[in-house]
Amino acid sequence: MSRAPVLALVVILGACRAEAREQPAASSGPVRDHLALLALGRPLESAQRDRASSLDDYLEMLVRDPDFARIVVPRVLLGELNFGPLSYYGMHALKSTVVDGQTVHHYRKPCALADSVEVVPWWDQSTRIRICSADYKPEGYKSKDGHYCSGTMVWSSPECGCGVKLVNCVRDSKHNAELIESLYQETIGTIAHLVGADAPLADVFTTVSSFRDRNTEYMRMRDKLYAGKIRDIPDLASWPAEGKWAPREELFPGAHSGILTNIQYLYISDGPRDRMRLVFARTWCSTPGSFGVTSAQFSELVAGHADIRSTAEGWKGIAAAPGCTDCHARMDYGMQFFMAYPPIGTSVTPILGASRHTERGPMYLRDIDDPRGEAKLTPRALGELIVKQPEFAACMVTRVQDHVLGSSATPEDRKVLLDTFAATGKMRPLFVAALRLFAQRAAMHAPPPLPAITVSPKATGDEVAVPVALATAIEKHCGDCHEDGKHPIFAGLATKRSLSRELVLTTANLVAADLMPKDGVLGNADKRAMLAQIIELLAPDATWAANASAYWLDQLAGSRTHQLSAVKERVATEAGYELAPEDRARTVEDVLEAELLTVTPSFMSELGQVALKTCRPLAADTERYRACLRKATRPDAFLVR
Repeated sequence: MSRAPVLALVVILGACRAEAREQPAASSGPVRDHLALLALGRPLESAQRDRASSLDDYLEMLVRDPDFARIVVPRVLLGELNFGPLSYYGMHALKSTVVDGQTVHHYRKPCALADSVEVVPWWDQSTRIRICSADYKPEGYKSKDGHYCSGTMVWSSPECGCGVKLVNCVRDSKHNAELIESLYQETIGTIAHLVGADAPLADVFTTVSSFRDRNTEYMRMRDKLYAGKIRDIPDLASWPAEGKWAPREELFPGAHSGILTNIQYLYISDGPRDRMRLVFARTWCSTPGSFGVTSAQFSELVAGHADIRSTAEGWKGIAAAPGCTDCHARMDYGMQFFMAYPPIGTSVTPILGASRHTERGPMYLRDIDDPRGEAKLTPRALGELIVKQPEFAACMVTRVQDHVLGSSATPEDRKVLLDTFAATGKMRPLFVAALRLFAQRAAMHAPPPLPAITVSPKATGDEVAVPVALATAIEKHCGDCHEDGKHPIFAGLATKRSLSRELVLTTANLVAADLMPKDGVLGNADKRAMLAQIIELLAPDATWAANASAYWLDQLAGSRTHQLSAVKERVATEAGYELAPEDRARTVEDVLEAELLTVTPSFMSELGQVALKTCRPLAADTERYRACLRKATRPDAFLVR
C-alpha cells in the first residue's frame, strides 16, 4: 500500500476514534500538556512540565514564559490581523543589470550607464549604488496632480521615483518581504513587551512607544520625510537589528495610540471604514451588520450626494440612518480621529493637512443614540476612550474565554474572568484564571447533553403562540434592542404572546450562529435552552426536531482543536523533528477565531503533511512508519478535551 492511503486511513481512524477515558486529575501530565498548548502554543518537555509542584506554580510558569507573550497573546488579541500585513507599502523592489562592467539598478526598465547616477541607499549608508536617473527622482514625492507617490493611485506615475536615499525603494524583492515582516513584528513585539512586563492590557492600545527593528524605524523616518519634518533619512546603523522598545515621535499631539497606529495595523486594509471595523472588532468585539436596511431607505439617504463616503454631510447621514447607524455611527465617527492616516490609494504615509487633531468630536458605540464621550480628534484620544468602556473589558475576557474554555464556558466562569480583569486589568492574571478553570474540569469536560425536547401536534399557520418561558427568554436577552427603538420586531410580545413563524426561525438561526444578541453575551446554557424551546414550538414531527437539534444545538461542528501551529509543534517535538520555515508558514487556519477551531479537512490535511515529514525517516520500516503516523495524528495530539 502506498504512503498516501496509509496516511488517509490513519487520519480518518484517528479523527473518528473517541473512546471514553478515565478523567485525569486537574494537575496531571495530560492536563498540563493541554495547558501548555493553550498558553505557549507548544508542548513542554516532561521534566520541565513536572518541575512545578502545584497547579498554581505551573500556571505562573506558563504565563511568565516568553512564548506566552510573544506567540499566544498576539494570536488571541489579533485574530485575523495575526496573518501579517499587506504586501503594499509604496516600495519599489529594485532589479539590476550589468552595463559596461558596472551594476545598474532600476525598477521600471534598464538604462545606459550614462543615464544612471550614484546614490546612497537608506538601508546601507556606508555604500553607494548606481540607479537609473528615470527611477531615481530625488524629489519625487507627489504626482503632477498632487497625490502622494506612496499611494496606489499614482505609485507608477512618471513623476514618482525612489526619492532621496531611495526612500521609496528596497534592495530587491527579498528585502521587500523582510520589510513587510518587520512591520508585522512591530505589532507582535509591542504586545509581547507589554504583556511580558505585566503592564495593563489597555497600554497595548494606547502607548506612544513600540518595539520595532531598524526597518520599521526607517519607515517612521519616511513618514517624517513625506510630512516635511526632515529633508534626509538619517543613518540607522546603530539601531539594533533585533529591535528595541522606544518612543515614537509624534507628527502631531496624540498621533500614536498603541498598536492601533502601528503601520501594519493602519494599512492592513485599504480604507478608513474598514480600518475602523478592525479597530472595534479587536477592542470591543463589535460585529458589522445591516439588519433592517431597505433599498428605499438607502436611495433616500444617497439622494443628492455623488459620494456619501466623502461629502461633508454624507457620512453623517449614514451614521444616523436607521439600519446603517448600528455600524456607521461607530465607524464613521471613529474614522474622524484617524483622518491623518488616509486610505492606501491616497498614501501610506500620514497627511498632516487632513488631520483634525485641533478639533473635538463625539464617539458612539451601538448606534447614534449611544454616545460614549467626546475628545480631541486624535488616535490616542480615541484609544483612551475605547479602553475606558465596559465593552473593552468584556471583549478582552471574551477573547481569553473563547481561546481557553471554548463553548464549555458557563456564566459562572465568565463572572470569574470578568472579576479578575476588573481587579487587575492585565493579561497574565486573566489567562491564569481561565487556565485554572480549564484544569478544574480536568480537560475532559463533556459537552452538555442535548436538552430534552417534546414534540407535540402543532397548529398550522403563519403565526405561532409563544410559551411563557420562551417569551421571557426573548424579553430578557433581546428586549433591549427589539422591544422598541429602531428594530422593534418583538414589540408587544409581553401581551400578545405570539410571533410569526418566519421570525421565530430567523431568531433561532441568529442565536445559534452567535449573531444575536448583538451587544451581549448569551451563556451557553441559556442559548441551548432558548433553542430547545424554539424547536419544541416549531417541530411538526420527531425527524424535524432531530435535524433542528443537530443543526442549531450541535451545529454539525467538528470537535474542538488546539491551534494548528501548536499541534505542529507538539507532533514535531514528540518525533524529534525540527520544523522548517515552510512548516511554520502562516495559513488561514492560524487566524481563525477560537470558536472556529474545529476538526476540518484542511486542518487534517496540514497536520497530515507535517506527520509525513516527521515520520519520513522511518518509511523503510512499514510497521514503525505506521506507528509514527498513528501517534502524530492521534486525537489526543490535537483535540482540546
